[in-house]
Amino acid sequence: MLTCQDYQNGYYGAYSHVASEDVDFVVHLGDFIYESTAGQYKAPGSREYPDRELTLPSGHDLAHTVSDFRYLYNTYRSDPHLQRALEQHTMIAGWDDHEVANNRYWDYETDSPKLPPHSDGDDPEFATQVTAAGIQAWVEQMPARIEYNPEMEDLHEQFVLQRSFQFGDLTTLVLTDERLYRDPPPEIGGGDDSGRTMLGSDQLDWFLERVDSSDATWNVWANEVLTMPLKIGMADFEFYLNKDAWSGYQREHAQIMNHLNDEGVENFITLTGDFHTAMAGYQQTGYDLFKNDEEVGVEFMTPAITSVNLAEVLPGIDALDWFEISELAVTTTNPHVEFFDSTEWGYSVVEFTPEDCTYTAYSVDKNMNTQDATKQRLKTLRVPEGRVEIETVDS
Repeated sequence: MLTCQDYQNGYYGAYSHVASEDVDFVVHLGDFIYESTAGQYKAPGSREYPDRELTLPSGHDLAHTVSDFRYLYNTYRSDPHLQRALEQHTMIAGWDDHEVANNRYWDYETDSPKLPPHSDGDDPEFATQVTAAGIQAWVEQMPARIEYNPEMEDLHEQFVLQRSFQFGDLTTLVLTDERLYRDPPPEIGGGDDSGRTMLGSDQLDWFLERVDSSDATWNVWANEVLTMPLKIGMADFEFYLNKDAWSGYQREHAQIMNHLNDEGVENFITLTGDFHTAMAGYQQTGYDLFKNDEEVGVEFMTPAITSVNLAEVLPGIDALDWFEISELAVTTTNPHVEFFDSTEWGYSVVEFTPEDCTYTAYSVDKNMNTQDATKQRLKTLRVPEGRVEIETVDS
């Protein structure tokens, strides 16, 4: 599992270690590129990488044109560590927001995308042009068998990212698009119980049908943003850390979880990126501390390859201290979370067998531009077949 590789915020030594892994394929969960060249996604704890500076052909700080997006892909893909990994392994690629613009969404009133970082991001014609340019470059640069017809006016008909993969009777992998159909996230505040959608009605029906019809032992969701709620505080003083994730789309999330529970779907594993954190926890029909909600599946999140994590946002604390403090704070208010580490960068390996699913998160030093950049195992967790249970593997 790979995600979030801001070229300007570190080196890709993790990819050289990925190249050496004995895996059947790699899944990239999005943010393969970042649309900004002005370092706007750095944090107080970020260091500078003078040899990673970028200048877009258009002269803008944010990608506007297909030439801008091509330049970004060509630059990112010129990295020798990344090239080594792609030479060795097949990639199943999704996307997230930065392939076009941060926190982008679909405005159903104007039937067009909205791109919050752009000064003209609310203009339907401008936003459609930039999104179409990002889509074209993605199709040109990413290895994927997807539906793409640039002659279609409607972006939803022009580009269909969602698809599924069958690996014998062992695994069904379903990959969804959580950017091209989503409503805007709710304003900062509490939960969401409106009709807001992340997947759109057609994709939601398709997703549930794919999972329902699977005869494989393991049902796996390649998912862009965190499905489990992640909040701090209690009662009237609680707030969600990321309303751009499924925390902002709770009605649809509950619909999915209740459907899986009602239909008796077993061995449901979700693979997630976006939040720049190694994490694991339980997907449930609800998350009320005072209710006995059903556990439906397990979610595994992979750390970012280079992008800013929480420790980089709040520097000055020893990494071990930060890990212990943050894990305690998160798991206390989110008892469904079993493991949380936002101090490291790297990748994860997930193995499926008829007996179990095993997740191992690795950290790799993003400050070392070498094939042997320091690597260490962060955590290994196991889910036995037929049970919704996370076990720690010590060795």
